Parts: sequence; C-alpha cells; structure tokens
Amino acid sequence: FGEVILLDWGCARRPPDFAEADGRAISDDAPGPRAGRAGLADLVWGTPAYMAPEQIRGRHDDISPATDVYQLGAILYEILTGHPPHNDRSISSELRGARREAPEVDWAKQARRANPLASPALAAICRRAMSANPKMRYKSVNELRDDIEHWMADEPVSVYRSGPVSSSLRWARHHQKIATLIIASVGLLGTFNAQLLRLAMQEQCNKLAHLLVREMRANVGVIEALEGAFETQEGMSRIAFARTANFYLARHDGIAALEWIPAVRHGERAAYEAAVRASAWPSLDVARTFKFTERSADSGLIRAKPRHLYFPVYYVEPYQGNETAFGYDLGSSSDRLETLRRANFAGGPTISEQIDLVQAEAGLLAASPVTHHADSTTEDPKGYVLGVFKISDLLDAAWEGIDTDHFSVQVYDVTDPNKLQLLWSNAANPEDVRSTTARPGLWGARRELLLWNRTWVVNVRPKLSFLFLYPFALLTAASEPV
Repeated sequence: FGEVILLDWGCARRPPDFAEADGRAISDDAPGPRAGRAGLADLVWGTPAYMAPEQIRGRHDDISPATDVYQLGAILYEILTGHPPHNDRSISSELRGARREAPEVDWAKQARRANPLASPALAAICRRAMSANPKMRYKSVNELRDDIEHWMADEPVSVYRSGPVSSSLRWARHHQKIATLIIASVGLLGTFNAQLLRLAMQEQCNKLAHLLVREMRANVGVIEALEGAFETQEGMSRIAFARTANFYLARHDGIAALEWIPAVRHGERAAYEAAVRASAWPSLDVARTFKFTERSADSGLIRAKPRHLYFPVYYVEPYQGNETAFGYDLGSSSDRLETLRRANFAGGPTISEQIDLVQAEAGLLAASPVTHHADSTTEDPKGYVLGVFKISDLLDAAWEGIDTDHFSVQVYDVTDPNKLQLLWSNAANPEDVRSTTARPGLWGARRELLLWNRTWVVNVRPKLSFLFLYPFALLTAASEPV
C-alpha cells in the first residue's frame, strides 16, 4: 500500500509478556540472532546496535513508546552516517558496558563529524530522538515523524533553529519569483552591491576569527594554569596531575591531551624509567616495559638513543588514545625541540607549527616552561607543560554551532613566508584550495591573527549558494571584533 513497516523482532512484545519472560536467560549456545549475548541474569530484547539505554539495562518497566523513538532515531543516524550509532563495540561489551547509567551523547555532533554533509536539521532530530533520558526525547513517534516531514517539505523543524543564510535560502525556494525579482533589482546596483558582499564576507571572517582566538586563549590558559600548579608545588605527583588535567579536559573539547615533559639529563634517565616501572601506571604490563622512545627511520617507535638531555612524555592525560606518546622523547624530534626552545626564549606559552602527532594525526603543540626551582631559569627549565591539539577538533570546538555551509573557509599558518601551511579547510578536497599566497580572492575576506609566536590567517569566500541570496543575508549579518 505504499507504506514501509519496520519491526525489530528482538524486542516485539506485548506488555503482559514482560513478566512471563523473567528468568529466561540468553545462552551462549542459543541459535539465532541472540547468540553471543550470554551472561545476563535477565532477558534483554532488541538489536544492540540500535538499543536504547533502558533496553540494554534490562529495565522492562522503563520500555515505552520513547524506546521506539530512540530506535527510529538510531536508524536515521545510520542513514546519515552509514553506520549504526553503537557499531564501535562488540555485542557482548555493548550489553555489559551499558548496564551503567548511559551518559548523554551529542548525536548531532557525532553525525556531523562522521558525515560533514549531513543536514544539521536531521542531525538535530537524531539528537532529540536519541537522548539518554526518555523524557527528553520526542513525546511520540508522531512528533518525530512530523519533524522529518517538515524537513522533507523544506520547512523549519522544531529542534533546530537555522541561521540567517539557511532561512534566506528556504524563503527564496518558497518564493522563487519574488526572490528572482529582488536579486535582479539588487544586481542593478553594481559596484555598491559588490561592496556589500565584501562587507558581509569581512563580517563573517571577523566572527570566525574572534571565536578562534577566544578558543585558543582559553586552551592556552589551561597550559598556563598547569604551569602555575607545577611552580607552586615542589613537584606534582602523577595522581595530582591526572586529577587537575582531567578537570580541564572535561571543560575544553579543543584539547586532545595534556602532558608533563620533564628535562632529564642522561645520568637521570635510568632512575626516571625505573620510577614508572615501580609505579605500575597505567598498568603493570605497560609499566614493566616503559622506556624513553623515539621514531625510527621507518616511523616505528624504538628505544631513544643516548643524548645529553631528554624531554620524555612522562605524564599524559588521557592515556587512552595517547598510548604511543607515553615515553616519547621530544628531544629526538627537531620540530618539537624547536617548540621547546621557543618557549624558553619567550619565557611562556609557545605554539608549534603544524606537525604530525605521534598519534598519527595532524596537530599542534602548546608548550610552557616550568621554572619553580631557585636555580632554574627559562633557559634551563625543570620541564614543560604541553598541550596537544588535533586541528580538526580545535576548529570544531571554536566554531560549534556556526553555519559555514555557504562559505569557503581556510585557516593558514603564515609565520614562515617560505613554509605556508594550510591548517584547515571546509573544502571537500583541501588540495583544491592550497595556495602559495593565502589570499582570499576577489570576493573574499582575510583576517590575520597573532597567536603568541605564530601568525595565522582566516580566509572566507562566498560559495555559489551564498552569492544567490547574499542580499537577504546582509540584512541580518552580525560581526564580533577580535
């Protein structure tokens, strides 16, 4: 009849069946789609990759129409990203780990990261439908259906407020004749109209630059706070560092890791390595094999060669995801060592150029020397507090919620005129926008930023979608000074 009916036979039950199912456990040997989900004292219904938190916890009394809303949101998430929301864990770990209270996940942000082309409105629908708290989801499947139908009809949805550019585009699509007439009239303004376009680009560029500077100041402020903690104490224990670092990491999404880098003379190396082995951190197996490391010619990690001074990653939070960095000697890398030397010269925080992180991603480092000993100077520090930034995460945190769909945006590091670096671009293929001048083009705008020892440039140019409708966007354009 032209309708699609979707059923999950793993959770299809009549309410009276709940009580009858008590006491029936799932067996490792049981055939069918539930095999491999054993060890549960009660019966868990559903397909784990799409389960709502209350299903996985086995709370039958909590299963309600809100559970259906969650599962439909999970299917929408898979449509947007190409994979189900919980596909990153095995079924057994899914069932065991989700017994705890589920944390609130920003599924809209996850969907946009997995697929930058995903509709922000559909991503917001996913976030509402898949809230960990059933009371925060859509009240019914009908409400979810209504929002999706609004999106399909190119109408606003209840859970997402579009920006002025998107609203203008929608208005134009619904009023094509009027929009065409207005655009034709505006086109007659010629040079004046072009100047308005440049002003709009400059306003957008100023806004993005302001947010980027604010994010960098907040993140480098964390480095300075940790440096101050080291200087006011006669050394900071690993536990104290972990507690302080995790406090900041929970509040700053742009920081990938925080590290303590002591300056270790060759004669002290054995004692430093032995101290980690004795601590059994982060695990006994890891501690037993701890050593200072460096990159080999084939990019593998090997034991660091003897040198007068080492700068190993001695504390690192979080450890998970940064295992390869633990023990890595920054003194073995010329670009990392140069960052430490610049921090010595500046006597405070310094930002590196773009480098390939030990974690095999493009990133930046921010280093600040710690000089709390009386005989220690910025030229001979006790060590360094180091912040690690993944560039994509840094920009995501800075521009969260900003609609850049109708702008071409690039961020360059132009500190060294002979070594121009494209740090970030929202182009589908960044190679298409690489430039030897970092100029924004005829209709674009450029803003130069002085970030400690680095000079960055933000470029913004209009895409065709903006060129079609920019007269409307100009009416509501806003800027924030840097």
